[in-house]
Amino acid sequence: MKLKFIHILICSISMLYFSSCNSDSSDKSQKEENNDKKEIKDRKEKEEKENDEVTYKIKDDDNDLYAEISISDQSIKITNDKKKYKSELKKDKRKYFEKSGNTLYLVKLGDENKIKLCDEGGKLLYNIKIYKDKIKVSDNEEGNNPSQIKIYEDKVKIKDDQEAEIGSVKLDKDKTKIIVKSKSKSYTINNKELFGAYGVLAIPQIPKMEKLIILAELLMLEK
Repeated sequence: MKLKFIHILICSISMLYFSSCNSDSSDKSQKEENNDKKEIKDRKEKEEKENDEVTYKIKDDDNDLYAEISISDQSIKITNDKKKYKSELKKDKRKYFEKSGNTLYLVKLGDENKIKLCDEGGKLLYNIKIYKDKIKVSDNEEGNNPSQIKIYEDKVKIKDDQEAEIGSVKLDKDKTKIIVKSKSKSYTINNKELFGAYGVLAIPQIPKMEKLIILAELLMLEK
């Protein structure tokens, strides 16, 4: 009788032990499954964020591709003369670099109403001040003698430092693309929204690559 009791007791303890093990194993499996699901979800969200990219194709008078700007929440990419340039944001500065990794330009973004485009060594090239109805672009810290991009409801006008009109931006008659005109050139952009940012293309004294970076930074603020 005593032996029978001991046997039953051992069996009961064994059942409890295995039940506990199975429960622990089940909990562990469930935890691992939840972690896997979270990892997949996080990866998917990151990919979606990176793929949430807007591309602006700029064509010249001959309908040839002048440049291409791609903007996502993560970065800015520019294609200029078939060369590709990428950017990297660190705190309030964005670096633009070649495929080789050489830094070409630095953009300072401390104030959302101000952008400073500098060379790779940090020397100021252009000072951009953003207002509700205009954008001022100058080549000095004080913002003296700026070119101005004046924004109206249905058009944009570009004026030089003497207030003479040097260009315009508007939608085409079908409202399917943007037309930028300067005194010597014109451009079309595959976009239906009229932004003052496009007016940078009509400022003649700014070199092409620097125009594209300023344009990209202004479009990033519109995104």
